[in-house]
Amino acid sequence: MEFAIIDNNKCAINGFDKWPAPKASKQWKCGRSAMELAKFVLNRADFSSLINSVLCDCGFEPMYFDCYPEYKTSLGKGMCKGGPRVHDMLMIGEKMVIGIEAKVSESFDEKIKKIKEPGKIERSEKLAHVLSDNNSANYKDIGYQLFTATYGTMKAAIDAGKDVCIALFIVFKGNVCKESNYDDKCRENDKDFNRFCEFINVQDGYIIRNILGKRIKCWIKKIEVEIGTDYSFT
Repeated sequence: MEFAIIDNNKCAINGFDKWPAPKASKQWKCGRSAMELAKFVLNRADFSSLINSVLCDCGFEPMYFDCYPEYKTSLGKGMCKGGPRVHDMLMIGEKMVIGIEAKVSESFDEKIKKIKEPGKIERSEKLAHVLSDNNSANYKDIGYQLFTATYGTMKAAIDAGKDVCIALFIVFKGNVCKESNYDDKCRENDKDFNRFCEFINVQDGYIIRNILGKRIKCWIKKIEVEIGTDYSFT
């Protein structure tokens, strides 16, 4: 896979010092997801191998991508008040879009049942309705970010004129920053992701939904990347 890393002004990102740091400074430190994603992508060869593997799993050949760290996607009309979806990285390819959300042990945001802001509550309900495929299961115990990451990736595909996308969740393991309850947080994230996939009724690894009048196929993938002296993934 060939790719370019560029910022929102279309300028090339050729080194770590040019990578846009996330808005929350606490996320930008060694061993946590934002910085580890930057190092992984800039490693290029291992990142390219991972994306090629993901593409193969989804039935695609390698292709060229423009990669935008910290990319903002508006969720569009009908999604109530609120800010845009900020992808850890958005990849716009010749035939598809990949939205990346990176994790170490950070949660998928607060559970929907704990949301207090009125606009955010309404938005979460709309996201659940659009993605649920009329599933009657309870979504209140699922992390809000799983909905925004998936819908935001599908909306980004529409914006780019594509009808296929991948919502890719990369979980860094191994040589990472581990808090005292790291294992518990990781287990909860795994459960949260599985609850989400069950709720939106993922079949054969993907969903097909109508978003803003467009029919979009979205693959949902979670990949673990082991950090050691180099990278390996499962």
